[in-house]
Amino acid sequence: MATKRAPGRRIYGLRIFRIAPPSFLEGSKDPTRFLPTWELLYDCWLKSLPLFDPPIEPVSIPYEGTELHGVFIRGASTSGKRPLLILVNGSDGSLLDMWTWGGAGALVRGYNCLTFDGPGQGYALWKQNLYFRPDWEKVISPVVDYAISRADVDPKKIALQGISQGGYWVQRAVAFEKRIAAAIADPGVVDVSTSWTASLPNPMLELLKTGRKAEFDGYMSKLLDPATKSNLTFRMRPFGFTSYFGTYKAVLNYNLADVAGQIRCPFLITEPANESFWPGQSRQLYDLLTSPKKIVHFSESDGADLHCEPNGTGIRDLRVFNWLDETLR
Repeated sequence: MATKRAPGRRIYGLRIFRIAPPSFLEGSKDPTRFLPTWELLYDCWLKSLPLFDPPIEPVSIPYEGTELHGVFIRGASTSGKRPLLILVNGSDGSLLDMWTWGGAGALVRGYNCLTFDGPGQGYALWKQNLYFRPDWEKVISPVVDYAISRADVDPKKIALQGISQGGYWVQRAVAFEKRIAAAIADPGVVDVSTSWTASLPNPMLELLKTGRKAEFDGYMSKLLDPATKSNLTFRMRPFGFTSYFGTYKAVLNYNLADVAGQIRCPFLITEPANESFWPGQSRQLYDLLTSPKKIVHFSESDGADLHCEPNGTGIRDLRVFNWLDETLR
């Protein structure tokens, strides 16, 4: 998610704005420091949970023979069943990011909130070797199973919100998981691959299209400078591939054009000005949806433009939760 107005730099289709701090170790003299550094960060996060008001509860969510690590945030009213907002992270954020992008706002509005490290994210990636998957409904359905098992969750008022690349995963999930009452994509993402392939020269795109792996990987290895290569390696890891070709080919599967029409729940899409990763796709998603829908534009004058509205989370929360209150009422 962006943190400044600089245009960012292109990494063969990827515009990089913010990388989690440990990623800077990727291209250092000793990249093995990455995991211990991440473990220190995660340990600090766990130690902070009892200090929140009310305390944040660590949870484990059964998932395909293992468990996903997450947290449950209780709303201002702790008695009885409450509406639940499930937060889905993006491609490189932390659970702490989800406190800023929805968790704190949910608390103030009286919602319970559940967020977790899914495949390719945080604990699931670094400790469990679980990788991104395009069929995110296979992740969200177990999360919903866990949510409705709790006495403090209203099973008829479960909302799902995706941040950054989570904007793709949320749409994919609600196309198949029908227990979700409302969904939010920040921003709308129809085709994840465009942020990877947009800057590939046509000859490289042809190599990718025709399956010429050796040539594609060979050209990429020659063209990438060390800094770009280390950043791209960091971005590739959550997909579970070590080759450039394998990753780029896999990303092509992250496309919702054929399933967006299956979405039935009310849907809110944010449309920030100066969106860097998937420009124009919020409006494209809006046009594809046939369910009740709303698109909310954020402008520079709002102070909430750029990818995921990083400088305007307050106004973002105001508009998102006003819509969510009305939709779930």
